[in-house]
Order: sequence, then structure tokens, then C-alpha cells
Amino acid sequence: MPLVVSGPGHYYAGNFDIPATGTWVIKYTVRVDAINEQVVTTELPVH
Repeated sequence: MPLVVSGPGHYYAGNFDIPATGTWVIKYTVRVDAINEQVVTTELPVH
């Protein structure tokens, strides 16, 4: 899904339809420097 920068540290995806219902798991991987990264997951219930 393409993201658009909407401000410093803020992004959005416009006109994006989620194709299936259920509980989606979203995983974010953020590189904090040249070697280290942080991984965060969250659940998104889709009805």
C-alpha cells in the first residue's frame, strides 16, 4: 500500500480498501539506526 507523507513522522494511505474481514495483524519494522531495528505488531479487527 503506498503511503503519502502528511507531515513530520505522519503518513496516510488514501483510497485503500481492506479486501477481507477478520482480525488482521499489522507489523511495523522501524530501523532506528544503521544496525538496529524495532518491531511492533498490533491487531486490527475488520468487519
